[in-house]
Amino acid sequence: MTRMAWIEWRRKPPPLPTLRNDPPLLRPLFLLLTLAVFVLLPLLSLDAGLSGDDEKHYQHALKVHRYFRKGTRPPWTIRPTN
Repeated sequence: MTRMAWIEWRRKPPPLPTLRNDPPLLRPLFLLLTLAVFVLLPLLSLDAGLSGDDEKHYQHALKVHRYFRKGTRPPWTIRPTN
C-alpha cells in the first residue's frame, strides 16, 4: 500500500449534514411545497377517467368465467371482443 493510499484510508469522512446547519428558509419551503403537492395533485386529477375499453375487458372476462364454470370451450379459443 502506498503512502497516499494510507493517508486517504485514515481520513475521517466529512460530517453528515443536519437540519440545524441548513438555511432557515428551507424547512418552511419544503413544508409549503409538500402541502401544495397534497392539495394540487387530487385537484389536477379530477378529470382523469377510464380509457373506454372497459366494456371489451368485461366481455372477455365473461367468456373466461363461462369457460371455467362450464368448461365448454378451450381457453386458447377465447378472444377479446373488439
